[in-house]
Amino acid sequence: MTVFPSESETDTTLEIPLQRFNIKVGRENEIANKVRQALVKNEYFSLDENGTELYYEIYGRGEHKILFINASGRSLDDYRHLISRFLDLNQFQMCTYDHRTTGMSKGKLQRLSTALLAQDIEKLIAHLQWGQVNIIAHSMGSFTALELLLHNPNYIQSGFLMGCSSGYWRPSFTTIGRTILQAFACSSKQQKEIEAPVSYSKQFLSEYQEDLQMTGLEYVCQDQEYSPICEENGSFLVSISEYRACMSHFVDEKGLEEVKQTNIPILIAHGTADNV
Repeated sequence: MTVFPSESETDTTLEIPLQRFNIKVGRENEIANKVRQALVKNEYFSLDENGTELYYEIYGRGEHKILFINASGRSLDDYRHLISRFLDLNQFQMCTYDHRTTGMSKGKLQRLSTALLAQDIEKLIAHLQWGQVNIIAHSMGSFTALELLLHNPNYIQSGFLMGCSSGYWRPSFTTIGRTILQAFACSSKQQKEIEAPVSYSKQFLSEYQEDLQMTGLEYVCQDQEYSPICEENGSFLVSISEYRACMSHFVDEKGLEEVKQTNIPILIAHGTADNV
């Protein structure tokens, strides 16, 4: 089991990226503080000689390793609520990171592919010396996980892949329309209103939530310091680059059958009304 030194024992903790935890208030502040207190390590990891560096964070000290992989346009903070729940079990050590050239990771804007992003994951796992990991991924992150499962499954112990599909991915008209609307939204609230149905059920958004004392939609569309939805993870050009990565997803049904033959437990979940 790999155990990193505590924050007080290491000089690798970078304070600037961690300042984002301080902007949350209310219910989200409680979750942010809980996750921040569980931080074991954060670091920039060099991927190549061209200055590309992956930013990652490690939480918890449990025996079982979980690697979270982001969707396109999202950030490592998307999994904050899940991390908070897993911390209660005291069984897991978790890693979140931003894909190359996005979010807090460093590097020049470049053409991305799920195969390239899968190679980044291999390098990250090797860097962490974790051996095998349990993967939780969403959308583009799930496509990337499938690439890794197909070409180098030895890194993966199990996987939960959300919003995933096989074959050549092409964005639907709904997805294209949503991206355009978000790009030209006049406010952060409008962006959240457009994004909310992708991440939350219609029932949660429309119904009054007793514990929140408002509807789900009202809760997620609050100002950034109150909302569980994180800000978009990059510029419009970064979003285009990530869409191109999704369109490079070539794992077809034959590939899925090969993944199945590895006998690695994988759950692929697609939404009940998914328009992607």
